[in-house]
Amino acid sequence: MARTIGIIGIGHVGVTTAFNLVSKGVADKLVLIDKKAELAEGESFDLKDALGGLPTYTDIVVNDYDALKDADVVFSRSAILALFQMVIELEKPRLQK
Repeated sequence: MARTIGIIGIGHVGVTTAFNLVSKGVADKLVLIDKKAELAEGESFDLKDALGGLPTYTDIVVNDYDALKDADVVFSRSAILALFQMVIELEKPRLQK
């Protein structure tokens, strides 16, 4: 069975995660999703270039939400941001003292 991993949000953290997954051969299929389609496409080109020097192969798919339906893991930058905002809200009373 193919190991499929999705990343939603291809900023600094998303692209670093993608690079590490590809370079270590962790995923058979990597799905990159970003609201800026050209950013996701550009990062996919960089990752595909890196594949030439690796002993493993990762199929890289861009902005295809259907490809996430079989994903084993999906990383979402928005979930991390929501958690961060929640912590800030919880800590506001203490920080305002």
